[in-house]
Amino acid sequence: MLRCAVVGTLSVEGLNPYADFDFAHDVAKRQLFEPPVSKSDDSLLQVVDDLPGGAVTGRLRDGARLSDGTAVDVEMVATALSRSPWYQPLLDVSTRGDRVVFTPKGRAFDVRAFLGSDRVRFGVQTEGAWLGTGRYRVVETTDEGIRLEANPHHPRPPSISNVMLRGYEPGDGCERIRADIATEDIDLTAALSREELVDVRGVRKLFAAGTSTALLWLNTRVLSAPIRSAIAKGIDRYTVLATTYENPMAFLAPSVMPPGQGTIRMRLPYERADAERALQEVDLPDGPLRMIVVWGRRPYMPDPDKWSAELQRQLNALGLRVELVHTSTLEDYQRKLASGDYALALGGWNAVSPSPSEFVDAMLHSSMIPKGTGSAGCNYGWVEDAEMDAALQAFRSVPSREHEQALLHRVETTAPVLPLAYGTTSIAARWDLEGIEPSDGAIFDLAQLRWSET
Repeated sequence: MLRCAVVGTLSVEGLNPYADFDFAHDVAKRQLFEPPVSKSDDSLLQVVDDLPGGAVTGRLRDGARLSDGTAVDVEMVATALSRSPWYQPLLDVSTRGDRVVFTPKGRAFDVRAFLGSDRVRFGVQTEGAWLGTGRYRVVETTDEGIRLEANPHHPRPPSISNVMLRGYEPGDGCERIRADIATEDIDLTAALSREELVDVRGVRKLFAAGTSTALLWLNTRVLSAPIRSAIAKGIDRYTVLATTYENPMAFLAPSVMPPGQGTIRMRLPYERADAERALQEVDLPDGPLRMIVVWGRRPYMPDPDKWSAELQRQLNALGLRVELVHTSTLEDYQRKLASGDYALALGGWNAVSPSPSEFVDAMLHSSMIPKGTGSAGCNYGWVEDAEMDAALQAFRSVPSREHEQALLHRVETTAPVLPLAYGTTSIAARWDLEGIEPSDGAIFDLAQLRWSET
């Protein structure tokens, strides 16, 4: 059995493929649910036609079944996906004969790439359980975590048939994972930072540039443009990162887009005197500014409590009273963000496809404003800006350096979000475990792994 460690409490309720991301359950969901379209020959849907207006159609693979053996048909796929909060702002999903039809809602974009991203996976809820068509299925859930086995109804069984996803509570989870690696009770994890892996022995260590960015959103409905600009200039990001990193410059983000997604550095000066002067010239909001804080560590943020406390200290010194609103769970975090009742939000975003336009679209397009828990994107700055939408559309249509520069200039001038740090992928694995691709990030495809024969 492959034993994989994640930080977070694992539960059946957390396996909803259409709910928003949390990294513990995302590892499980990647194994259980498939995107509608993949690069493999056994893709759930085979894209067969491009239609006018950017629409595409897909034909279901022969013999497609849920993990309990239930036959899948096109109506089942269309009904499930049409309710997805990620599809609703972007696509209409319908059927035509034996085909599923995906039609863009007025915005041109690469529908095939979207259908193949980790953001969008097909699953069906039956009697309280979530069933998918992926290469694994759930056997049982215990206090320890979730046990998976190879899905006998998938046409391509994984090499490793049995997997235990072991969840560790955030408080002391990383120390417990380190201890379990030392006693060889854990075979694989991406839960530890590079610093936490320094003195770990007996495992292979793999590192890669991250696909995520830590972000401070500035709510445009609460904070005026001059105040947002002053906050962006008045925060010493280096000092924030220094609360947890020995070498902050190695992680400091020069753009909202992570490595591999973007190529242009934003202009993000630390100009404390200018920020203080600007805030003296405007009317500040009454009462403290509420800052929503993400509930647990992330690849892009090893300690949200320390980062939020330092941000609060700096903003208080600028004359802005800040109240920290800590969250305890994914649902609590989503609920508070969906309310819009805050001035700032500390969190981040992880790329789920190679498309840079999808990353910034989720963060800044008006269609991605929260509409409830499990929202399609992370427009937690509540940006409704026609020029921003136009810049995003241009970049999505033609992802050129020129369009990227124009988009990032709009972000600089309107300041709805401030990039803080880039995440990294740090993996510890047994020496006899093969098939790991660090560039895939922290959400492993366990079906690609195998035990060494030598």
